[in-house]
Amino acid sequence: EFLTKCQVYELHRELLNSYYESGNCKRVEEILWDEVEYEQYRMTKTIGLMMQEVAAYKPIVMVVNRFQMVGRSTINLVNLLIEKNIPNLGIVLGVNEAHIRKDSHLATWKTLTEKLGDLGQIYHIGSSEEVYPQKNIAGLNSYVDYAKIFVQLNNIIELLDFEQAKEYFLYIERRIKFEEVKVEDSVKLSIYFMHAKVAILMGD
Repeated sequence: EFLTKCQVYELHRELLNSYYESGNCKRVEEILWDEVEYEQYRMTKTIGLMMQEVAAYKPIVMVVNRFQMVGRSTINLVNLLIEKNIPNLGIVLGVNEAHIRKDSHLATWKTLTEKLGDLGQIYHIGSSEEVYPQKNIAGLNSYVDYAKIFVQLNNIIELLDFEQAKEYFLYIERRIKFEEVKVEDSVKLSIYFMHAKVAILMGD
């Protein structure tokens, strides 16, 4: 009933239900290459509507730290939420201005930040200037829990955030090549298969 009220795309309902019930996204039908952009648009719209419905029931504060590092899907979602001006929904974005985006989404990033600036919603609080070591993505330390990594990658892919999935792949690949992380051939094959799927859907 909740998913219907939020106008969730039919192909996404089973996916979101399985994530809610087990923490693992399971899709009934494979995504088609020529429908990627449409499904990404519907997913972003769905999340926006779901947050709107929940906020109507109970106030929400959404906090995104290191926002300058997020992918296009997150930028689009935040942009959508700001445009909708949802009552009872607060958004806090932490940004390190020392790291300026130089990727293909710079125009979208500038549009969002200019919009926030026009609304007087950008505050400069300075920095402690203390440098902390960067944490490994997905919790990859000396011990690699590939079962956990596969679940995370699968969820990111099925939720159509291919750019974030690509970042995971690149990090794992660097670990394997340069840090001599021992990985079984079957695990490598699974990783490369998922990477190839993402590359195809991204049109790389």
